[in-house]
Amino acid sequence: MSFISPPTSLSVELQLDFHNANNATHPFIVYPMENGDLRTYTFADVVPKIHQVADFIQHQLSSHSPSTIAFIATSDSLTSFMIIMGILRAGMTAFPVSPRFSPEVMSKLMMDVRPAYIMGEDKFMLIESYYDIYIKSSNATTSRAWEDNEQSPICDPLFCYFRTISKDHKVQLRVHATKCGDHCNIDFVQDDLCSKTFGMQGIEFFHFVGLAFINWAVRSGFIMAFLNLHDQKSLFPPHPSYVFQGYIQTRPSLIYASPRIIEAWAKDHEKISVLKSMTVTTAGKLLNKKVGDLLVQNGVRINVGFGSTETGSICMMSCDQGSEWEYFYAPPVPEFHFMERPNFNGLYGLIVLSSRRRNLSVCNMTYNGTASYDTGDLFEKHPIKSNYYKVIGRISDHIMLSTGEVINPIPIEEAISEQLGVSMVVVFGHGRPSVGAIIQYAPHAAIDYDKGKTPTISNILANIVDVNSTLPSSARLTPKMVIVASPSKPLLLSPKGMPLRIQAFKDYEEEIMSVYS
Repeated sequence: MSFISPPTSLSVELQLDFHNANNATHPFIVYPMENGDLRTYTFADVVPKIHQVADFIQHQLSSHSPSTIAFIATSDSLTSFMIIMGILRAGMTAFPVSPRFSPEVMSKLMMDVRPAYIMGEDKFMLIESYYDIYIKSSNATTSRAWEDNEQSPICDPLFCYFRTISKDHKVQLRVHATKCGDHCNIDFVQDDLCSKTFGMQGIEFFHFVGLAFINWAVRSGFIMAFLNLHDQKSLFPPHPSYVFQGYIQTRPSLIYASPRIIEAWAKDHEKISVLKSMTVTTAGKLLNKKVGDLLVQNGVRINVGFGSTETGSICMMSCDQGSEWEYFYAPPVPEFHFMERPNFNGLYGLIVLSSRRRNLSVCNMTYNGTASYDTGDLFEKHPIKSNYYKVIGRISDHIMLSTGEVINPIPIEEAISEQLGVSMVVVFGHGRPSVGAIIQYAPHAAIDYDKGKTPTISNILANIVDVNSTLPSSARLTPKMVIVASPSKPLLLSPKGMPLRIQAFKDYEEEIMSVYS
Protein backbone atom coordinates (compact mmCIF):
# COMPACT_ATOMS: atom_id res chain seq x y z
CA MET A 1 0.00 0.00 0.00
CA SER A 2 1.48 3.37 -1.04
CA PHE A 3 2.04 6.15 1.50
CA ILE A 4 -0.60 8.91 1.46
CA SER A 5 0.73 12.32 2.53
CA PRO A 6 -1.38 14.09 5.17
CA PRO A 7 -3.03 17.48 4.52
CA THR A 8 -0.64 20.22 5.60
CA SER A 9 -3.58 22.15 7.04
CA LEU A 10 -3.71 19.66 9.91
CA SER A 11 -1.65 20.22 13.05
CA VAL A 12 1.15 17.72 13.58
CA GLU A 13 -0.70 15.57 16.15
CA LEU A 14 -3.78 15.37 13.91
CA GLN A 15 -1.60 14.37 10.97
CA LEU A 16 -0.74 11.31 13.06
CA ASP A 17 -4.45 10.55 13.37
CA PHE A 18 -4.67 10.83 9.59
CA HIS A 19 -1.87 8.25 9.27
CA ASN A 20 -3.66 5.89 11.65
CA ALA A 21 -6.66 5.96 9.31
CA ASN A 22 -4.84 6.02 5.97
CA ASN A 23 -1.33 4.59 6.51
CA ALA A 24 -1.93 2.25 9.45
CA THR A 25 0.61 -0.40 8.39
CA HIS A 26 3.32 2.04 7.36
CA PRO A 27 6.45 1.67 9.57
CA PHE A 28 7.13 4.79 11.63
CA ILE A 29 9.57 3.95 14.46
CA VAL A 30 12.37 1.40 14.83
CA TYR A 31 14.78 0.66 17.68
CA PRO A 32 17.15 -2.20 18.62
CA MET A 33 16.22 -4.68 21.36
CA GLU A 34 18.56 -6.34 23.84
CA ASN A 35 19.11 -9.38 21.60
CA GLY A 36 20.09 -7.20 18.64
CA ASP A 37 16.83 -7.64 16.74
CA LEU A 38 15.01 -4.55 15.52
CA ARG A 39 11.56 -3.67 16.83
CA THR A 40 9.40 -1.77 14.32
CA TYR A 41 6.24 0.16 15.17
CA THR A 42 3.67 1.17 12.57
CA PHE A 43 1.32 4.13 12.82
CA ALA A 44 -1.31 1.68 14.03
CA ASP A 45 1.02 0.80 16.93
CA VAL A 46 2.08 4.35 17.80
CA VAL A 47 -1.01 6.56 17.44
CA PRO A 48 -3.26 4.68 19.94
CA LYS A 49 -0.44 4.91 22.50
CA ILE A 50 -0.29 8.68 21.96
CA HIS A 51 -4.05 8.77 22.61
CA GLN A 52 -3.47 6.86 25.86
CA VAL A 53 -0.91 9.46 26.93
CA ALA A 54 -3.39 12.21 26.05
CA ASP A 55 -6.14 10.49 28.06
CA PHE A 56 -3.78 10.13 31.04
CA ILE A 57 -2.91 13.83 30.90
CA GLN A 58 -6.55 14.92 30.66
CA HIS A 59 -7.48 12.73 33.64
CA GLN A 60 -4.70 14.35 35.69
CA LEU A 61 -5.91 17.88 35.02
CA SER A 62 -8.37 19.56 37.34
CA SER A 63 -9.70 21.49 34.34
CA HIS A 64 -9.82 20.59 30.66
CA SER A 65 -9.24 24.20 29.61
CA PRO A 66 -6.02 24.70 27.61
CA SER A 67 -2.95 24.62 29.85
CA THR A 68 0.79 24.62 29.40
CA ILE A 69 2.52 21.43 30.54
CA ALA A 70 6.27 21.55 31.09
CA PHE A 71 8.13 18.33 30.39
CA ILE A 72 11.66 17.86 31.73
CA ALA A 73 13.13 15.59 29.08
CA THR A 74 15.27 13.22 31.11
CA SER A 75 13.85 10.12 29.44
CA ASP A 76 14.95 8.45 26.20
CA SER A 77 14.09 10.14 22.89
CA LEU A 78 11.27 7.74 21.99
CA THR A 79 9.50 8.29 25.31
CA SER A 80 10.03 12.06 24.99
CA PHE A 81 8.43 11.99 21.54
CA MET A 82 5.39 10.07 22.81
CA ILE A 83 4.89 12.42 25.77
CA ILE A 84 5.18 15.58 23.67
CA MET A 85 2.70 14.24 21.12
CA GLY A 86 0.38 13.15 23.94
CA ILE A 87 0.43 16.66 25.43
CA LEU A 88 -0.52 18.14 22.07
CA ARG A 89 -3.21 15.51 21.45
CA ALA A 90 -4.72 16.42 24.82
CA GLY A 91 -5.12 19.98 23.48
CA MET A 92 -2.39 21.42 25.69
CA THR A 93 0.75 23.46 25.07
CA ALA A 94 3.93 21.38 25.22
CA PHE A 95 6.93 23.01 26.91
CA PRO A 96 9.95 20.63 26.62
CA VAL A 97 12.71 21.70 29.03
CA SER A 98 16.37 20.79 28.97
CA PRO A 99 17.44 18.87 32.09
CA ARG A 100 20.82 20.65 31.79
CA PHE A 101 19.34 23.84 33.24
CA SER A 102 20.31 24.75 36.79
CA PRO A 103 17.60 25.20 39.47
CA GLU A 104 18.05 28.99 39.17
CA VAL A 105 17.46 28.96 35.41
CA MET A 106 14.62 26.45 35.79
CA SER A 107 12.94 28.72 38.31
CA LYS A 108 13.11 31.72 35.99
CA LEU A 109 11.79 29.72 33.02
CA MET A 110 8.84 28.45 35.03
CA MET A 111 7.97 31.99 36.14
CA ASP A 112 8.19 33.26 32.57
CA VAL A 113 6.08 30.48 31.01
CA ARG A 114 3.80 29.79 34.00
CA PRO A 115 2.87 26.19 33.15
CA ALA A 116 -0.04 24.70 35.06
CA TYR A 117 1.62 21.28 35.39
CA ILE A 118 5.04 19.76 35.06
CA MET A 119 6.08 16.25 34.03
CA GLY A 120 9.45 14.81 34.85
CA GLU A 121 10.86 11.37 35.60
CA ASP A 122 7.77 9.50 36.90
CA LYS A 123 6.00 12.56 38.33
CA PHE A 124 3.03 14.62 37.18
CA MET A 125 2.30 17.50 39.49
CA LEU A 126 0.93 21.00 39.84
CA ILE A 127 3.61 23.60 39.21
CA GLU A 128 3.21 24.95 42.76
CA SER A 129 4.15 21.51 44.13
CA TYR A 130 7.17 21.32 41.83
CA TYR A 131 8.26 24.76 43.00
CA ASP A 132 8.00 23.76 46.66
CA ILE A 133 9.85 20.45 46.23
CA TYR A 134 12.57 21.23 43.69
CA ILE A 135 13.08 24.98 43.43
CA LYS A 136 12.77 26.14 47.05
CA SER A 137 14.80 23.18 48.31
CA SER A 138 17.66 24.10 45.97
CA ASN A 139 17.90 27.61 47.51
CA ALA A 140 17.46 29.09 44.06
CA THR A 141 17.05 32.84 44.08
CA THR A 142 14.07 34.34 42.28
CA SER A 143 13.69 37.90 41.05
CA ARG A 144 9.97 38.20 41.81
CA ALA A 145 7.17 36.38 43.54
CA TRP A 146 5.67 33.24 42.05
CA GLU A 147 2.77 34.30 39.82
CA ASP A 148 -0.70 33.02 39.10
CA ASN A 149 -0.44 30.25 36.50
CA GLU A 150 -3.79 30.74 34.81
CA GLN A 151 -3.50 30.57 31.03
CA SER A 152 -5.45 32.66 28.53
CA PRO A 153 -7.41 30.54 26.03
CA ILE A 154 -5.52 29.47 22.91
CA CYS A 155 -6.93 28.41 19.56
CA ASP A 156 -4.90 25.21 19.24
CA PRO A 157 -2.00 23.39 20.91
CA LEU A 158 1.38 25.10 20.91
CA PHE A 159 5.04 24.32 21.35
CA CYS A 160 6.91 26.59 23.74
CA TYR A 161 10.67 26.88 23.21
CA PHE A 162 13.52 29.04 24.45
CA ARG A 163 16.53 30.50 22.70
CA THR A 164 19.66 30.99 24.83
CA ILE A 165 21.11 34.51 24.63
CA SER A 166 23.36 34.34 27.68
CA LYS A 167 23.61 32.46 30.95
CA ASP A 168 20.74 34.49 32.43
CA HIS A 169 18.84 35.55 29.31
CA LYS A 170 16.57 33.20 27.35
CA VAL A 171 13.92 34.31 24.85
CA GLN A 172 10.54 32.53 24.94
CA LEU A 173 8.84 31.62 21.66
CA ARG A 174 5.53 29.87 21.03
CA VAL A 175 4.59 28.10 17.81
CA HIS A 176 1.03 26.96 17.06
CA ALA A 177 0.88 23.29 16.17
CA THR A 178 -1.14 24.09 13.04
CA LYS A 179 1.69 26.32 11.81
CA CYS A 180 4.40 23.67 12.09
CA GLY A 181 3.89 22.47 8.54
CA ASP A 182 5.32 25.70 7.15
CA HIS A 183 7.34 27.04 10.09
CA CYS A 184 9.31 23.80 10.41
CA ASN A 185 9.29 22.81 6.77
CA ILE A 186 12.32 20.71 5.77
CA ASP A 187 12.59 18.68 2.60
CA PHE A 188 15.14 17.10 0.31
CA VAL A 189 15.46 18.75 -3.06
CA GLN A 190 16.09 15.58 -5.05
CA ASP A 191 15.23 12.70 -2.76
CA ASP A 192 12.10 10.92 -1.60
CA LEU A 193 12.56 9.87 2.02
CA CYS A 194 9.39 7.79 2.31
CA SER A 195 10.16 4.43 4.03
CA LYS A 196 13.85 5.30 4.45
CA THR A 197 15.30 5.07 7.96
CA PHE A 198 16.52 8.30 9.56
CA GLY A 199 18.87 7.96 12.54
CA MET A 200 17.44 10.26 15.22
CA GLN A 201 19.32 8.74 18.12
CA GLY A 202 21.07 12.05 18.78
CA ILE A 203 18.00 14.31 18.51
CA GLU A 204 17.03 16.37 21.57
CA PHE A 205 13.35 17.28 21.52
CA PHE A 206 13.74 20.24 23.87
CA HIS A 207 15.54 22.03 21.01
CA PHE A 208 13.65 23.53 18.11
CA VAL A 209 15.42 21.17 15.71
CA GLY A 210 13.58 18.34 17.47
CA LEU A 211 10.23 19.93 16.58
CA ALA A 212 11.38 20.36 12.98
CA PHE A 213 12.30 16.69 12.67
CA ILE A 214 9.01 15.55 14.24
CA ASN A 215 7.12 17.56 11.65
CA TRP A 216 9.35 16.32 8.84
CA ALA A 217 8.89 12.66 9.81
CA VAL A 218 5.11 12.94 10.06
CA ARG A 219 4.84 14.60 6.64
CA SER A 220 7.44 12.65 4.64
CA GLY A 221 6.88 9.11 5.91
CA PHE A 222 10.47 8.27 6.82
CA ILE A 223 11.12 5.83 9.68
CA MET A 224 12.53 7.34 12.88
CA ALA A 225 15.32 5.26 14.41
CA PHE A 226 15.78 5.59 18.18
CA LEU A 227 17.92 3.99 20.87
CA ASN A 228 16.76 0.96 22.85
CA LEU A 229 14.27 2.50 25.28
CA HIS A 230 14.78 -0.44 27.70
CA ASP A 231 18.50 0.34 28.10
CA GLN A 232 19.45 2.84 30.82
CA LYS A 233 22.20 4.16 28.53
CA SER A 234 19.51 5.61 26.25
CA LEU A 235 18.41 8.09 28.94
CA PHE A 236 19.35 11.70 28.33
CA PRO A 237 22.08 12.52 27.61
CA PRO A 238 23.22 9.36 25.78
CA HIS A 239 26.97 9.06 25.25
CA PRO A 240 28.10 9.77 21.65
CA SER A 241 29.57 6.26 21.40
CA TYR A 242 26.18 4.75 22.33
CA VAL A 243 24.47 6.96 19.75
CA PHE A 244 26.92 5.69 17.14
CA GLN A 245 26.24 2.11 18.20
CA GLY A 246 22.57 2.84 17.56
CA TYR A 247 23.41 3.83 14.00
CA ILE A 248 25.24 0.55 13.45
CA GLN A 249 22.31 -1.44 14.83
CA THR A 250 19.52 0.33 12.91
CA ARG A 251 21.48 0.93 9.64
CA PRO A 252 19.81 4.25 8.69
CA SER A 253 20.12 5.86 5.27
CA LEU A 254 20.43 9.28 6.92
CA ILE A 255 21.37 10.53 10.36
CA TYR A 256 21.24 13.79 12.27
CA ALA A 257 24.15 14.67 14.57
CA SER A 258 25.37 17.90 16.13
CA PRO A 259 28.65 19.36 14.81
CA ARG A 260 30.37 18.71 18.16
CA ILE A 261 29.64 14.97 17.95
CA ILE A 262 30.65 14.79 14.28
CA GLU A 263 33.95 16.49 15.05
CA ALA A 264 34.66 13.87 17.74
CA TRP A 265 33.76 10.96 15.43
CA ALA A 266 36.00 12.32 12.66
CA LYS A 267 39.05 11.37 14.74
CA ASP A 268 38.16 7.68 14.42
CA HIS A 269 38.84 6.03 11.03
CA GLU A 270 36.49 3.14 11.80
CA LYS A 271 33.61 5.55 12.48
CA ILE A 272 34.34 7.38 9.22
CA SER A 273 34.02 4.05 7.38
CA VAL A 274 30.56 3.54 8.91
CA LEU A 275 29.46 7.11 8.14
CA LYS A 276 30.22 6.58 4.45
CA SER A 277 27.10 4.44 4.17
CA MET A 278 24.85 7.28 5.41
CA THR A 279 24.01 10.87 4.60
CA VAL A 280 25.01 13.02 7.57
CA THR A 281 22.77 16.03 8.30
CA THR A 282 23.76 18.68 10.81
CA ALA A 283 22.81 22.20 11.87
CA GLY A 284 23.30 24.73 14.66
CA LYS A 285 26.95 25.38 15.41
CA LEU A 286 29.16 25.59 12.31
CA LEU A 287 30.88 22.31 11.51
CA ASN A 288 34.67 22.77 11.51
CA LYS A 289 35.73 23.16 7.86
CA LYS A 290 38.78 20.91 8.19
CA VAL A 291 36.60 18.17 9.69
CA GLY A 292 33.94 18.51 7.00
CA ASP A 293 36.53 18.48 4.22
CA LEU A 294 38.20 15.41 5.71
CA LEU A 295 34.91 13.52 5.90
CA VAL A 296 33.93 14.43 2.33
CA GLN A 297 37.35 13.40 1.03
CA ASN A 298 36.76 10.02 2.69
CA GLY A 299 33.41 9.55 0.96
CA VAL A 300 31.00 10.87 3.63
CA ARG A 301 27.98 12.82 2.32
CA ILE A 302 27.26 15.92 4.43
CA ASN A 303 24.13 18.07 4.39
CA VAL A 304 24.15 21.32 6.33
CA GLY A 305 20.79 22.78 7.31
CA PHE A 306 19.95 26.28 8.45
CA GLY A 307 17.13 27.73 10.51
CA SER A 308 16.43 29.37 13.84
CA THR A 309 14.04 29.10 16.74
CA GLU A 310 12.53 32.44 15.74
CA THR A 311 12.04 31.78 12.01
CA GLY A 312 11.84 28.00 11.67
CA SER A 313 13.65 26.11 8.93
CA ILE A 314 15.07 28.20 6.07
CA CYS A 315 16.53 25.39 3.99
CA MET A 316 15.68 22.45 1.80
CA MET A 317 18.27 19.69 2.13
CA SER A 318 20.29 18.79 -0.97
CA CYS A 319 21.01 15.13 -1.53
CA ASP A 320 24.79 15.56 -1.92
CA GLN A 321 26.79 18.77 -2.13
CA GLY A 322 30.15 17.01 -2.35
CA SER A 323 33.07 19.33 -1.70
CA GLU A 324 30.61 22.25 -1.46
CA TRP A 325 29.02 20.71 1.64
CA GLU A 326 29.00 24.05 3.49
CA TYR A 327 26.25 25.50 1.23
CA PHE A 328 22.54 25.06 1.90
CA TYR A 329 19.65 25.66 -0.48
CA ALA A 330 17.16 28.39 0.50
CA PRO A 331 13.99 28.07 -1.61
CA PRO A 332 13.04 31.37 -3.33
CA VAL A 333 9.84 31.96 -1.36
CA PRO A 334 8.40 35.47 -0.76
CA GLU A 335 9.22 35.36 2.97
CA PHE A 336 13.02 35.01 2.53
CA HIS A 337 14.99 38.14 1.63
CA PHE A 338 18.79 37.84 1.34
CA MET A 339 20.57 41.18 0.92
CA GLU A 340 24.11 42.49 1.16
CA ARG A 341 25.24 43.68 4.58
CA PRO A 342 26.97 47.09 4.48
CA ASN A 343 30.61 47.04 5.62
CA PHE A 344 30.88 43.24 5.42
CA ASN A 345 32.76 42.80 2.13
CA GLY A 346 29.95 41.38 0.02
CA LEU A 347 28.43 39.11 2.69
CA TYR A 348 24.66 38.78 2.90
CA GLY A 349 22.08 38.98 5.65
CA LEU A 350 18.65 37.36 5.87
CA ILE A 351 15.32 38.96 6.72
CA VAL A 352 12.31 36.64 7.13
CA LEU A 353 8.87 38.20 6.68
CA SER A 354 5.97 37.12 8.84
CA SER A 355 3.07 35.95 6.71
CA ARG A 356 -0.10 33.94 6.90
CA ARG A 357 1.90 30.90 5.81
CA ARG A 358 4.88 31.58 8.09
CA ASN A 359 3.45 33.35 11.11
CA LEU A 360 6.49 34.32 13.18
CA SER A 361 6.04 34.27 16.93
CA VAL A 362 8.61 37.04 17.40
CA CYS A 363 9.73 39.90 15.13
CA ASN A 364 12.51 42.44 15.60
CA MET A 365 11.95 44.82 12.68
CA THR A 366 9.57 46.02 9.97
CA TYR A 367 10.54 45.42 6.34
CA ASN A 368 8.53 47.08 3.54
CA GLY A 369 5.69 47.57 6.01
CA THR A 370 5.67 43.91 7.15
CA ALA A 371 6.63 42.59 10.59
CA SER A 372 9.85 40.64 10.07
CA TYR A 373 12.84 39.04 11.73
CA ASP A 374 16.48 39.80 10.93
CA THR A 375 18.36 36.61 11.83
CA GLY A 376 21.60 38.51 12.48
CA ASP A 377 23.60 35.99 10.45
CA LEU A 378 26.20 36.50 7.72
CA PHE A 379 26.10 34.43 4.54
CA GLU A 380 28.31 33.97 1.52
CA LYS A 381 26.40 33.53 -1.72
CA HIS A 382 27.44 30.68 -4.01
CA PRO A 383 29.34 32.15 -6.98
CA ILE A 384 27.37 30.11 -9.56
CA LYS A 385 24.37 28.27 -8.08
CA SER A 386 21.26 30.33 -7.44
CA ASN A 387 19.76 30.32 -3.92
CA TYR A 388 22.71 28.51 -2.33
CA TYR A 389 24.33 30.16 0.70
CA LYS A 390 27.06 29.37 3.20
CA VAL A 391 26.84 30.50 6.83
CA ILE A 392 29.89 32.57 7.77
CA GLY A 393 28.84 33.50 11.30
CA ARG A 394 26.77 36.05 13.15
CA ILE A 395 27.06 39.82 12.96
CA SER A 396 27.34 39.88 16.75
CA ASP A 397 30.30 37.47 16.50
CA HIS A 398 32.23 39.55 13.96
CA ILE A 399 34.56 42.14 15.39
CA MET A 400 34.86 45.63 13.95
CA LEU A 401 38.14 47.16 15.05
CA SER A 402 38.55 50.89 15.68
CA THR A 403 40.47 50.93 12.39
CA GLY A 404 37.26 49.94 10.55
CA GLU A 405 38.47 46.45 9.67
CA VAL A 406 36.07 43.55 10.28
CA ILE A 407 37.44 40.30 11.73
CA ASN A 408 35.70 36.91 11.67
CA PRO A 409 36.79 35.32 14.97
CA ILE A 410 35.57 31.78 14.26
CA PRO A 411 38.50 30.53 12.10
CA ILE A 412 40.96 31.97 14.65
CA GLU A 413 39.18 30.26 17.54
CA GLU A 414 38.96 26.92 15.72
CA ALA A 415 42.64 26.99 14.75
CA ILE A 416 43.85 27.69 18.31
CA SER A 417 41.39 25.14 19.77
CA GLU A 418 43.08 22.42 17.71
CA GLN A 419 46.08 22.72 20.02
CA LEU A 420 46.22 19.80 22.46
CA GLY A 421 45.00 20.87 25.89
CA VAL A 422 42.89 23.85 24.73
CA SER A 423 39.15 23.34 25.19
CA MET A 424 37.74 26.71 24.09
CA VAL A 425 38.77 30.11 22.73
CA VAL A 426 36.82 33.39 22.56
CA VAL A 427 38.29 36.27 20.53
CA PHE A 428 37.47 39.88 21.53
CA GLY A 429 38.35 43.39 20.32
CA HIS A 430 35.23 45.19 19.08
CA GLY A 431 36.00 48.93 18.86
CA ARG A 432 39.62 48.32 19.83
CA PRO A 433 42.79 48.70 17.71
CA SER A 434 43.62 44.98 17.83
CA VAL A 435 42.13 41.62 18.80
CA GLY A 436 42.73 39.51 21.89
CA ALA A 437 41.62 36.09 23.04
CA ILE A 438 40.44 34.27 26.16
CA ILE A 439 41.84 30.74 26.16
CA GLN A 440 40.41 27.99 28.34
CA TYR A 441 42.53 24.92 29.02
CA ALA A 442 41.02 21.45 29.25
CA PRO A 443 40.62 20.15 32.85
CA HIS A 444 43.60 17.77 32.72
CA ALA A 445 45.84 19.72 30.32
CA ALA A 446 49.55 20.12 30.99
CA ILE A 447 49.80 23.82 31.83
CA ASP A 448 52.90 25.96 32.30
CA TYR A 449 52.94 28.45 35.19
CA ASP A 450 54.98 31.59 35.86
CA LYS A 451 56.73 32.31 39.13
CA GLY A 452 53.53 33.67 40.60
CA LYS A 453 51.81 30.35 39.84
CA THR A 454 49.70 31.98 37.14
CA PRO A 455 48.96 29.83 34.08
CA THR A 456 50.74 31.01 30.93
CA ILE A 457 50.42 30.36 27.20
CA SER A 458 54.05 29.33 26.71
CA ASN A 459 53.07 25.76 25.79
CA ILE A 460 50.79 26.91 22.95
CA LEU A 461 52.78 29.95 21.83
CA ALA A 462 54.16 28.13 18.78
CA ASN A 463 50.60 27.27 17.72
CA ILE A 464 49.54 30.92 17.99
CA VAL A 465 52.53 31.92 15.84
CA ASP A 466 51.44 29.38 13.20
CA VAL A 467 47.88 30.70 13.28
CA ASN A 468 49.12 34.28 12.94
CA SER A 469 51.01 33.36 9.78
CA THR A 470 47.65 32.65 8.06
CA LEU A 471 45.98 35.90 9.20
CA PRO A 472 46.10 39.51 8.03
CA SER A 473 48.14 41.75 10.30
CA SER A 474 45.03 43.30 11.86
CA ALA A 475 43.83 39.89 13.11
CA ARG A 476 47.06 38.58 14.63
CA LEU A 477 47.39 37.83 18.34
CA THR A 478 50.30 38.86 20.54
CA PRO A 479 51.07 37.10 23.86
CA LYS A 480 50.13 40.29 25.74
CA MET A 481 46.60 40.08 24.30
CA VAL A 482 45.88 36.52 25.49
CA ILE A 483 43.98 35.89 28.73
CA VAL A 484 43.95 32.44 30.34
CA ALA A 485 40.49 31.60 31.66
CA SER A 486 40.20 30.93 35.37
CA PRO A 487 38.59 27.67 36.61
CA SER A 488 36.39 29.86 38.82
CA LYS A 489 35.05 31.65 35.71
CA PRO A 490 34.75 28.97 33.02
CA LEU A 491 33.70 29.87 29.51
CA LEU A 492 30.14 28.69 28.94
CA LEU A 493 28.50 27.04 25.94
CA SER A 494 25.04 27.51 24.49
CA PRO A 495 22.90 24.38 23.94
CA LYS A 496 24.18 24.39 20.33
CA GLY A 497 27.77 24.13 21.55
CA MET A 498 28.76 27.71 20.73
CA PRO A 499 30.51 29.96 23.27
CA LEU A 500 28.29 32.46 25.06
CA ARG A 501 30.37 35.45 23.96
CA ILE A 502 28.44 38.19 25.72
CA GLN A 503 28.68 36.25 28.97
CA ALA A 504 32.43 35.74 28.45
CA PHE A 505 32.99 39.46 27.80
CA LYS A 506 30.99 40.29 30.93
CA ASP A 507 32.87 37.78 33.12
CA TYR A 508 36.29 38.94 31.87
CA GLU A 509 35.58 42.66 31.55
CA GLU A 510 38.34 43.69 33.97
CA GLU A 511 40.94 41.42 32.38
CA ILE A 512 40.06 42.69 28.89
CA MET A 513 40.34 46.31 30.05
CA SER A 514 43.73 45.45 31.57
CA VAL A 515 45.31 44.06 28.38
CA TYR A 516 44.40 47.25 26.49
CA SER A 517 45.73 49.59 29.21
